[in-house]
Amino acid sequence: MNRELIESLSSISEEERFILVGRGLDLGNYTAGENTVFKAARINRGEADVSLRLHTRFAEIPPHSHNFVEMVIVLSGSMTHQIDGGTVIMKEGDVLLMNKHVSHSVSSSGKGDVAVNILMCDGFFEALAPELSGTALAPFADENSKKEGRGMLLHYSTDGERTLENLAENLILELTEGAGREILRRTAALFLIKLSARARLLSGSSSSASGEQVRRAMIADYIREEYRLASLTELSCRLGVSLPHLSRTVKELFGKSFKELLVDERIDRAEELLKRTDMPVGAVIRAVGYENRSYFHREFKKRKGSTPMQLRKDCKAAT
Repeated sequence: MNRELIESLSSISEEERFILVGRGLDLGNYTAGENTVFKAARINRGEADVSLRLHTRFAEIPPHSHNFVEMVIVLSGSMTHQIDGGTVIMKEGDVLLMNKHVSHSVSSSGKGDVAVNILMCDGFFEALAPELSGTALAPFADENSKKEGRGMLLHYSTDGERTLENLAENLILELTEGAGREILRRTAALFLIKLSARARLLSGSSSSASGEQVRRAMIADYIREEYRLASLTELSCRLGVSLPHLSRTVKELFGKSFKELLVDERIDRAEELLKRTDMPVGAVIRAVGYENRSYFHREFKKRKGSTPMQLRKDCKAAT
């Protein structure tokens, strides 16, 4: 993460100065009356349906829920959350997503523990839902939309994923500089989609049915995003599971092996290129991650029922 950005966000806030002189955390900045539900309108003064707030240090944040989706990004140091009787420890580069049905508390943190909380109200998050459809975040969004939905959290590590770090920096800068809603929506959607496909899931909580949906969507996201160079070994590292376990899981969830899923995706991408571009067939083969032309032609005909050239010819004739 950019050090200049971290330094600019690590200054002691007015709220933190009050805490440091012994006045404690003023829950009136977060809730209405005795309620333990943190309200976006109280926190961001009703300014926007998506906003950024620096995490308040030097005091424990007591148990609470939200009326918004909260995304926590740790820029430096660490944070410790108590959620549903368990402990979630976040380190630099970690991202924690909690829907509005999650209740949690946060341990007191020090000056070097810098994190941002991104608050996404229902209207904003629902606008992202179509773009999250089919990703690992779809069950998360679905539960959030329900009045009595299940609490769901997803804890990711972006360590080593420079693309995700850049997207996080852009989102934070756009929020601090007051970018328009559409720019924020697109940036947030891109970050979340890439997060579900590229980041390593450290922990998550949901019902068993939703957990299966999440695992299936994470595998599909990875193949869709990384089809050119995807490998079962890399995916096992990202998910933090052994190769044999992942291989069995893929077969159970999809009824196909990882290799079969990958070939399906590559052939589908090749078909799109053949229909929509004038790229030579050899260039198409390389673009989807193959070097062996005969293998590609064999797999293409098996799945599409014709050769690449015949498919292109038929497509042109139809137009």
